[in-house]
Amino acid sequence: MVTLNFEELFSKRLGAIKPGLERISRAYDCLGQPAEGAFNILVGGTNGKGGTSGFLWAFLAHGRKAGLFTSPHLRSFGERFQLSHEPLEESHIHDTWHELKEQLGSFYDELSFFELATLIAYDCFAKKGTEFNVMEVGLGGRWDSTNVVNPDLAIVTSISRDHEEFLGSNLLGIAKEKLGICRPNAPLIWGGGGEAEGDPEVESYLDNFCLEHNIPLFRWEKSFSCNGNEFWLSVNATKNHYDFPYGLRRAPTFVKRNFTLAAVAYELIRCHDPSLPELTQVLASFPSPMLPCPNSLVGRFQRMTLDDKYVIFDVCHNPDGMNQLTRNLELSGLQAGTALISILKDKKFDEMLDIAKETFSQVLLFGIEHERGFSLADLAARHQDLAYFGRFSDAWASIPQSNRASPLVICGSVLAVGRVFEQFEKDPKEFTCDQVLLGTWANPESPD
Repeated sequence: MVTLNFEELFSKRLGAIKPGLERISRAYDCLGQPAEGAFNILVGGTNGKGGTSGFLWAFLAHGRKAGLFTSPHLRSFGERFQLSHEPLEESHIHDTWHELKEQLGSFYDELSFFELATLIAYDCFAKKGTEFNVMEVGLGGRWDSTNVVNPDLAIVTSISRDHEEFLGSNLLGIAKEKLGICRPNAPLIWGGGGEAEGDPEVESYLDNFCLEHNIPLFRWEKSFSCNGNEFWLSVNATKNHYDFPYGLRRAPTFVKRNFTLAAVAYELIRCHDPSLPELTQVLASFPSPMLPCPNSLVGRFQRMTLDDKYVIFDVCHNPDGMNQLTRNLELSGLQAGTALISILKDKKFDEMLDIAKETFSQVLLFGIEHERGFSLADLAARHQDLAYFGRFSDAWASIPQSNRASPLVICGSVLAVGRVFEQFEKDPKEFTCDQVLLGTWANPESPD
């Protein structure tokens, strides 16, 4: 995999996160507000926003020009940007970055890494003539760089505690930040998942917020839901039932839930543009062999065989995500055997490991060389009851085998999964949807 040099851009990640839209708004105006001609969808939430974004983009990509921006990437910066109608070469992203740098002049230095990545996406998509932009929110919502546009549709997948140093630990406060991506008269799809699911304070605020700002609200269990191998939607006062595509029937519940959120969004967009193919037509051809797999689906409870070992990769990076991983194993009829885990030091390390220790019969920690990663000494000091390795390769070598009924689980962060992919020379951009959603091996009770 050939990777161009984005090191100067990456160096901006070391700077402090600076909330606010003033800088990116100024830069966006300087670029001529490139996204204004497209239908813009912002997808926020604590967990599930990457998968929901990917599915929605795949729906819109049936014969239409759609751009997808997600974060973070597993191996290469170019994974964050996808086009439906043509391959988006990393060289084009690289060129767009340098053109943007020249246009912004000295103001470029004031912008953060994520602000620049967002501007690259909007500018790149505009130059490629996208009709729809599906933008995954990075952090929170209200002050997130993607929110520089006035979105035509907002999706909030779930509300849980994460990034508490920026968003706080109060679920209502977190919900308020996430709802900052909404605009008056533009529909909101509320996924209702996470720690705040069913929280009366959050639900009451949501109702009042949408009423006050004249926001059409479509919420889980009231406007849409899924169960087993089917889902239902009620967008135009008519309740319609659909079967999940065959390739998703053995998928984990969270995948089906994200898929349902994307289907609701697609139907709402069809209200704006009736020329889009009907949802039944899209479902009948999903996943399309003509389209690449959305990169944001990769590494989400993904089954793979490596060195004759059965493995599940999961990028869960907060306690709610670790709990979801536990539920996915149970619902898939799999035993929780050995987990290789690497958690970043700015995450809820102890809480995530407490969940892992209750779930898995064996937990091994491994370190990664990164400014946000734990050193070997850090790992040794934090949890002396667990085996720890300075490198993934050493942890991997310590495990003799695994089987379908009790696969090895590699999880804890997007960065960790990306580093393991790199070691085994797996390019996220080369996976097919079947490889990502179904994996390369079946559940023990499922036919091969």
